[in-house]
Amino acid sequence: MKNKLENYGKEREDLIKQIEFCQYYKEKIRETLVDLRRQYESGLLDHYTYKGKVNYFLKNRTAEEWYAMYDDNIAKCHR
Repeated sequence: MKNKLENYGKEREDLIKQIEFCQYYKEKIRETLVDLRRQYESGLLDHYTYKGKVNYFLKNRTAEEWYAMYDDNIAKCHR
């Protein structure tokens, strides 16, 4: 019985860490895109460089694709 409780406790901790990881990276994406957009709007980046940095950062996916992936992972953790 004690092992089962320990396993549940460990699983719970792992799920909490995974949720925190997903939330952290969702926020990191948002912050980075806002920062790149500010640099572009202030003239520090031209359009080509801005698009290149965004694509590189997002690994040629959209922010929405990343958010959906992280949201799916969070939902799985809540099951």
